[in-house]
Parts: sequence; structure tokens; C-alpha cells
Amino acid sequence: MEESAEPKELHLPCHTLEVTEDRTIRLTDEFGCVVDKEIFFSYPAKYVIQLPEKKKHSRSKPAKSKQESPPVKRMAKTRIQKMVMDAVQEISLKKKPLLSHLREKHPDVPPSSLNTQLNNLLEMRVLEIATKHKTKKYVIAGPYFKSRFDYVVERNRILDVRGQ
Repeated sequence: MEESAEPKELHLPCHTLEVTEDRTIRLTDEFGCVVDKEIFFSYPAKYVIQLPEKKKHSRSKPAKSKQESPPVKRMAKTRIQKMVMDAVQEISLKKKPLLSHLREKHPDVPPSSLNTQLNNLLEMRVLEIATKHKTKKYVIAGPYFKSRFDYVVERNRILDVRGQ
């Protein structure tokens, strides 16, 4: 096949690649604007062109290093509930000091998990906030404490046997 000296066009999606008679390549977008400079090359080269690389957005956030935060280990909720119930049996504290005590005692457990399980136990009335004295609103054992404690101990025993 012989190549003629006529200009040739190759249509790419949203772009036009044009080879003119004076052996230049012009890349234009869908509106006719020149995207890249004219590139001179010697014939017999065919339609070989290297499109410009996509620009990286300057607004993108830098990648976080993996060493910033320790890996979060997922624990069974019954294990966390047992930790909370044991702490309530040991000492009498208000809700926020109890959470900070648990965070210090168990740094490997996510604080949000401790808070969630404490709220769940309060909602189920396993734990209650004492209302006998207005100024002493301590977290105490509720009416369902013993039955839930027995269930949690049994459930943790099963999880230990399974190796979870």
C-alpha cells in the first residue's frame, strides 16, 4: 500500500488526530482546540503518537502512612461486655470515668466499642445509673445483671473453645 500525500484524520473518542501534508501531527479536542504541540516526524512512520499523561490533581490528599494508627482488632461483643461488667463489680464510678478507666485498662480495645457495649448494657437494664442520691450517679448492677453475666461467661467459654 502506498501512502498518498493527502492529509489523513483518525478519530479518537472526543479527539481528532490529523496528519498534514508537511508531515506534522495535530491533536485537537472535540471543540477544535489544539491539545498538544505539533510533532514532526519522518515518513514512513505511521500513526504513532504518545498522548500526554493525565495531570494529577493538586487537591488530592496525601496517602496516610500505615504506621499512624495501630490495627484495630475486632472483638466479640460478649468479651467487651464482660470487661465492662467486671469493671462495674470492681469499682463504682460514674459513666465517663468508667469509660476512661476501661480505656486505660484495655488499650487494645477501640474506645467506641467500649462505649457502645456500655450503652447496650444500660439499655438492657443489665447496668443502671444509681438514682438514690442526686449527686452520686454511679453505674451499678441492674436487675438483669446476674443472668446476663452468666450468659456472657458461657458465651466467652464457647468462643475460647472455638479459638476466636
